[in-house]
Amino acid sequence: MRLAGVAYTAYCVARGWKAYNGDQLPQWPQVDTVIQQAWCAAVKATVNEFFVVPSHMPAGGVGDGCDRIAAERAGQITIKRYGSERDDAYVHQELAMMAAELAAHGTEVNLVLPDGSDSWGIIKKWKDDRVHQLVVAGALIAAEIDRLRRLEEKKVKGT
Repeated sequence: MRLAGVAYTAYCVARGWKAYNGDQLPQWPQVDTVIQQAWCAAVKATVNEFFVVPSHMPAGGVGDGCDRIAAERAGQITIKRYGSERDDAYVHQELAMMAAELAAHGTEVNLVLPDGSDSWGIIKKWKDDRVHQLVVAGALIAAEIDRLRRLEEKKVKGT
């Protein structure tokens, strides 16, 4: 809903806060619920078009594994707001463990998270899309690498 409000506000600014008929456009909180839902649907469609890489994309080019992982991580940060502050709170290697669990899911290797569950719901959500499980696992590994590098930088700086 927040991103829809940002998009709506950008639209209003571009139009000088005037509707097509010259009427004043309302601020986001005063916009009718149906119109807010339409803006949310438009934002969701845009995000899916530009940030979610379908598993049926051909190999090579935009569809290769590194690009898929980078797109997933970008979506985690920009859309879901799973950035450094949130990642830094996972001080017990949870990002790496969930990545390992996702990567091993459906193979002969059986890993069990410390709490014994899929507490984030990721495995269940992507249970039928092996490629996307691996994409998310890769993005979580990237997040863990970044978290460890920030931690190391703090140690070097003495903060």
